[in-house]
Formats: sequence, structure tokens, C-alpha cells
Amino acid sequence: MKLESLKTIATQTALSIHTLRKFCREGMPHYRVGKKILVDRAEFEPWFTSRFRLTPEADDLDTIVSEAIASADKITI
Repeated sequence: MKLESLKTIATQTALSIHTLRKFCREGMPHYRVGKKILVDRAEFEPWFTSRFRLTPEADDLDTIVSEAIASADKITI
């Protein structure tokens, strides 16, 4: 287990420290040592990806593109 500070996690993920503190209140796995909040990266990544899918699956992307094209075809100028 390698514990990292919120500042380190924020830098590595491009999330703000404020957002990470909010995630802690919402159940993100973390450890408190005094007032310091530490996060195990091995626990954080699965938690984060289970809550926020970062990229659509190929089938989802095909659906999104098809729907966008169908919507564009309905537009009249």
C-alpha cells in the first residue's frame, strides 16, 4: 500500500483538491492521519472508474455518432 496526499492525486489526475475532498465525503477510500488525508492509488482508481466512465465503449460511440447524424439530418435551414 502506497499512500499519497490529495495534492499528489490532484496533480496526477487533473482534479482539484476541493473535488477530491468532496469525493472523500461521498465515500472515496481514504485514510486520515491527524488532519492529513491520504489516498491509496490502488484503491482510488477502481473507485473512480466505477463512478465515472472516462471513455465511451466502441458500441456507445457508434450509437452517439449515429444519433448525432440522424439529428443533423432532421435540421432544415
